[in-house]
Amino acid sequence: MIKYKKYLILIIIIAVFLFAGVTLKKANPGLISKEEKIGVVVSILPLAEFVEQVGKDKVEVTVIVPPGADPHLFELTPVQLKKISQAQLYVEVGSGLNFELTWMDKIKLIYKDMLICNSSIGITLVDKDPHIWLSPRNAKTMVENISEALIKIDPSSQKYFKKNSIEYINKLDLLDQEIKARLEGVKNRRFISYHPSWGYLAKEYDLIQIAIEDEGKEPSAASLTHIIDQARAFNISIILVSPQYNIKSAEVVAKEVGARIIKADPLSMDYINNLRKLVEEIITVRRNIIGDEKIKIMNQENKNNKNQEKITQEVINLQNVWLVYNNINVLEDINLAIYQHEFLGIIGPNGGGKTTLLKVILGLIQPTKGEVNILGMNPKEGRKYIGYVPQYCLFDREFPISVWEVVLTGRLGQRKCGKAYSKEDKQKAEQALDMVGMIESKGKQIGKLSGGQQQRVFIARALVTEPKILLLDEPLASIDTPLQAEFYELLERLKEKMAIVLVTHDLSAVSIYVNKIACLNRRLFYHQSKEIRVEDLEATYHCPVDLIAHGIPTGYSENINHTKVCITLYELKSVRKI
Repeated sequence: MIKYKKYLILIIIIAVFLFAGVTLKKANPGLISKEEKIGVVVSILPLAEFVEQVGKDKVEVTVIVPPGADPHLFELTPVQLKKISQAQLYVEVGSGLNFELTWMDKIKLIYKDMLICNSSIGITLVDKDPHIWLSPRNAKTMVENISEALIKIDPSSQKYFKKNSIEYINKLDLLDQEIKARLEGVKNRRFISYHPSWGYLAKEYDLIQIAIEDEGKEPSAASLTHIIDQARAFNISIILVSPQYNIKSAEVVAKEVGARIIKADPLSMDYINNLRKLVEEIITVRRNIIGDEKIKIMNQENKNNKNQEKITQEVINLQNVWLVYNNINVLEDINLAIYQHEFLGIIGPNGGGKTTLLKVILGLIQPTKGEVNILGMNPKEGRKYIGYVPQYCLFDREFPISVWEVVLTGRLGQRKCGKAYSKEDKQKAEQALDMVGMIESKGKQIGKLSGGQQQRVFIARALVTEPKILLLDEPLASIDTPLQAEFYELLERLKEKMAIVLVTHDLSAVSIYVNKIACLNRRLFYHQSKEIRVEDLEATYHCPVDLIAHGIPTGYSENINHTKVCITLYELKSVRKI
């Protein structure tokens, strides 16, 4: 009965349009003027993205299923039927979407002169899953089918459509490579999805989707229990939900197993950014969970093993990091691992990228490609565990702010806006000042202190958050030579509580205190030790080793075997001609 009712409604609507003088526009290939746009109707928003990327200013696209609507249940409206009657091309998904199964035969029957493009041609369907567009590889095939359909409508624009489709397919190729790279190394490949939309994405990138929805219906109590058991057994931490569906069942599962809910719209029009954001959120959730676990472990170790040897934890990891600015490589293929309680010194010439590298670690600069992890988290999440002392702390020395007030500003991120400093904030500030030996000067005006004293205060400000990592960018620039040894001794004590990364030009002195040394001049030379090969130094500074370390060139030792010799920076004098 419902089936006949739908037919009756459709016949009445079409009759009204015809009696009102609405004519059905024919495709008429080859008769499109330069000014006339091709009227295109698509079933869902992702298809609109594909059509607009190929047709650009030569198409006018109408989407049938609006944002937030369920394409499995959607019914055509009279306004949409009018739009279809005026179009020259209809692009269908063609993979068995419920909306299209209900309406496409009727549309084809009524609008016989309109060209129909089945975008699924050439795509292999899997398990009767209609969501083919959620695979970038399938999306490329769909774009090619759309390009061919537009060429049939307007053969004179063939080169234009081909050029646009190739450009967009290249973007899809880059997306494909990016997703592969981002998911590489992810061990737990399972995720839960309320509606089984992501099967093709999962298949393409070796993921495993577990659906909550049971054949389009809310799951039974037994099904929900089975899903919860699976989530616990496989330690599943991610549940994807779509805006088109009720997420109560997903919330129940998430609460039971401690999983995180990620909102992901399979019908988003911003196709590339939508998939990129989804993958990034999946990785971020996994890192946050791992990062939280690592922080708990590290805190427990500090509490229970004060008098025992501490287990080393990786706190910073950079893999294949590149940074390109104005077509210039600022950082090239940086790979670096830093562990808890390490003291790493980074040397290199001015303009070699040392400060930039610290900013990449902090998440202040996004690398062009590569991966940066801070305690298993992305830099923006992980930087709350980092204390940072920049190269220059410029301020008005006459401004009436005390040492105490400067250090307390380091606690601003630990409290809500407008709230007064708590008792805990003040205790942490006192501890930080005591740690750097400046507690007696807390009432003094910061501008009246010497350069060395000010630097101690700025370090205290970085320490007041109790960081796991301390980044120092040339902190000795304003400290007199007699005070530098005292400063290094302070860092030596701090190493017992955190990892330290020190950027410096002070080659000879730094080698006494640091555990490991790296050379950076766009490329990083690092061998997980305090030793540096002569060729690495010369490659970093682009000059013989005897010109390094602020010395005046006095000649070059011809007796050094550049392929075998390893030296420490403390031994630099032994390879220079004095």
